[in-house]
Amino acid sequence: QSEIILKNAIPTSFIEIYNAWQPEEKNNRIEECQQALYRVLFNNNTSDLFWHLFERTYNVIVKNPSYNVQQIFLYVNKCHHKMANDLGFDVLSLKYFIAIMKDGIEP
Repeated sequence: QSEIILKNAIPTSFIEIYNAWQPEEKNNRIEECQQALYRVLFNNNTSDLFWHLFERTYNVIVKNPSYNVQQIFLYVNKCHHKMANDLGFDVLSLKYFIAIMKDGIEP
């Protein structure tokens, strides 16, 4: 799924969120999500924290395959809000991260 980030593609699970934005804000907002994700992925000081959040998010997705990004976000944010904030995720970038994970897990 790394090509999603590198090619500025929109994860399939994120399209509903993306399409709700005004056309003039789409490019900026998706770039902000990608930049936040880059910062999280390449911050060596928080790598352990990232892998904890990754594992917990992965488990929610696997146990609830019918959940959409918003439903997964609500669970992850409720249980791991501080962890996500400490990593530097905001609401949209966390949803973007969840969408990438969800698309990567689903066949």
